[in-house]
Amino acid sequence: DKAKLAKLTQAEKTALADVVSHATMSLEDPHGLSLTALDKAYKNKVALGDLDVASIGLGNDKIFRNGPGKDEAGNPVYSVNVVTTGVAFDSEGKICSVISDILEFATDNYDGKTMPRFLGWPGTPAYPMVTSAEVMYPVKDGDKLWKIAEINKTTIENIMALNPQIKNKDLIMVGDTLKISGGTKLVDVASAKEAGNSWQTKRERGDAYGMNPKNEWYKQMDFFQKWMVGKSVPDLKAWFAKNTTAAGRPIKADTTNEADKAKLAALTDAEKSALADVVSGATMSIEDPHGKTLSAVAYAQKVAKSIAK
Repeated sequence: DKAKLAKLTQAEKTALADVVSHATMSLEDPHGLSLTALDKAYKNKVALGDLDVASIGLGNDKIFRNGPGKDEAGNPVYSVNVVTTGVAFDSEGKICSVISDILEFATDNYDGKTMPRFLGWPGTPAYPMVTSAEVMYPVKDGDKLWKIAEINKTTIENIMALNPQIKNKDLIMVGDTLKISGGTKLVDVASAKEAGNSWQTKRERGDAYGMNPKNEWYKQMDFFQKWMVGKSVPDLKAWFAKNTTAAGRPIKADTTNEADKAKLAALTDAEKSALADVVSGATMSIEDPHGKTLSAVAYAQKVAKSIAK
């Protein structure tokens, strides 16, 4: 660090001191990759042209879900959806531009191929809990913990978790008997790290997401984003309350649900036509246990920062 400082000009040193006087934390470390996020935001930027952008906000919302479904053994699958939405508003509070994405991750017993998995915290029981017969290993002369793990197709972390008497992975005693497996399966560090680092958002999963091959999630969200332009948050809330099913999906003209048929009957011809236009582009909900995008848009306006002209 001293060598880096020595290479700076006096102006650069002054600029650095100004930064240090306000912030000393990192923006790119295991606590958060903000610089990486900024780079992705730049790559996803949308030109606003001459639009009257008065403020911008970053909204988010998260929801824990019991689902989707159960595994083959009947154990519930659990998931979490975290919505992140960036919105530009004009001076009247109407939307000029919006972009939204969702990070969805589930417990390891979900069978969807592209679903990000949360295996659990290292050293804790995996979910669903699996038990097996004990396998013991007598330590012989020349044995190393990494070698024992390799032979038994496990990890050093798992062995140490099952044998709390081991304080140093490089120090095991000949004649000791180690528990290799058995009882409850524990999450190991390497697997948890690999799973977490491979997580992708719904946009990043693209066509592999698997919601609707003919009109995938990101395409429907793109439609909604363009459709929101020119509307205020109260406009959006009112439209979705009037034009969607109990599950939050835009009502189709051929619905057989009595409550939805009653909603349709109450619409004017112009409103029915506008609803049909929406249904032609998107039929998913954007305010349900799969992700609360409308709530994120509303929060974005609540925390929006004014843009100096």
